Amino acid sequence: MSAWILEMRPKEWDVDKWVRAVGRGTADATIAWPIDEHADDIAKGDRIYLWRAGDHKVEGIVAIAIVTGAVKDREGDQPEYRKAAFEEEYASTRPRVLLKIQTVLSKPLYRVKLEWTEETKSLPVINATEGTIFPVGKAQEKALEKLCDPLAQDVK
Repeated sequence: MSAWILEMRPKEWDVDKWVRAVGRGTADATIAWPIDEHADDIAKGDRIYLWRAGDHKVEGIVAIAIVTGAVKDREGDQPEYRKAAFEEEYASTRPRVLLKIQTVLSKPLYRVKLEWTEETKSLPVINATEGTIFPVGKAQEKALEKLCDPLAQDVK
């Protein structure tokens, strides 16, 4: 079992709206998300920390999901959260992993907090200039669990 940070870009897909709706129980917590990297390494049961991309003020973990289906070619789903300019990218059949949000954070675990925490300041997502999925080491995962726990709200 492994852990990953998956970057979701609000300018392409409305991650905030989706996560809020999942937290309220008004949206499907399961999604087929496009994966271009590490497709052979991601497996059913892996933990996924959903990272809202953006500038330094808004970046951070907003929810925790689990992989419920391995990466394979699937169509996009949940079109109501796609941004029009990225419709083709998110709608087309392509390699996707099946995720299910288990926990929504009451407020994001912001990047700045992770940069100032010894165990998490070296997370690949913090220093990356490209990519959308990043491995999380065992010590980093334990630190993330500890940091996320007080913010955690189980999905209905």
